[in-house]
Amino acid sequence: MSNKNEETVRPGDFSGSDYDPAIDFVRLKGQMLRVYACLQPRNEWWTLREIEEETGDPQASISAQLRNLRKEKFGGHTIERRRRASCVDTTGSTIVGGQWEYRLNDGLLFECHQCDGKFAEEEVNRQWTHDPYATGDSPSVFEYTCPSCGSFYIDECDRQQG
Repeated sequence: MSNKNEETVRPGDFSGSDYDPAIDFVRLKGQMLRVYACLQPRNEWWTLREIEEETGDPQASISAQLRNLRKEKFGGHTIERRRRASCVDTTGSTIVGGQWEYRLNDGLLFECHQCDGKFAEEEVNRQWTHDPYATGDSPSVFEYTCPSCGSFYIDECDRQQG
């Protein structure tokens, strides 16, 4: 973990009315490190179910650890969230936009779908198309231009931090 590595996560960092460090600390720290390890090297989008399959941790715990990873005391990581365009549930039915996916994006890499280039945030001409805070929980919509080939994109993404 970049700002807060596993040696500096202490029992007092976790909290909650039912939290007992003697019982819960090792389990919660392990969950958080597994979720981070799953997301960290790939810069890919993952649903809670996909993270569950990779880590073996329950989806509710994964969701809690994603919230923890956003907190400054656990590294203040940037966890992006967006709706997956469409997916198929366990019965084979297609659900359009009904499932959230997450990505650790500490480097804020942007991928150009035209030239397959990857760029840091400061390299990309990126602008808000509306104020994400004015509409409550609605997703933020970005417009950005690839610095390599000049392709123009609109990206809907709910960036949640802290």
